[in-house]
Amino acid sequence: MLGWSIAIYREADYQRFDFPELSDLAIASWTAGLGGLKWLDPLVKEGKATEGGNGYPLWIKAKADVLLPLLAQGPPPHEGPLVIGEDYVRPGGWLGDVHISAAPLANLPADEDLIVIAWDQD
Repeated sequence: MLGWSIAIYREADYQRFDFPELSDLAIASWTAGLGGLKWLDPLVKEGKATEGGNGYPLWIKAKADVLLPLLAQGPPPHEGPLVIGEDYVRPGGWLGDVHISAAPLANLPADEDLIVIAWDQD
């Protein structure tokens, strides 16, 4: 595994739609190198988020008021290692393909459930 593809959805959308329709409903998405999910660990440990699924994909559920402050400046930074693939090199802490929908983020109720979905990247 060389990193993560991460997307955040409203739980209601995640429960109601499937791909490809669901991909258009992400309120935030990005790719990250190894270590790109470390920002979620304290949330789960502190009981502010719950982890679920069978690991493929990995999903985390949390309230909007927990996740949104972490996205205020873009995807949470991380200190992942240098990753060397067959035809590319990613520096440590790499983030890419960032899409954050400002309008939906600004209008989410604080108590709305959000789902963070993470797929591993080869």
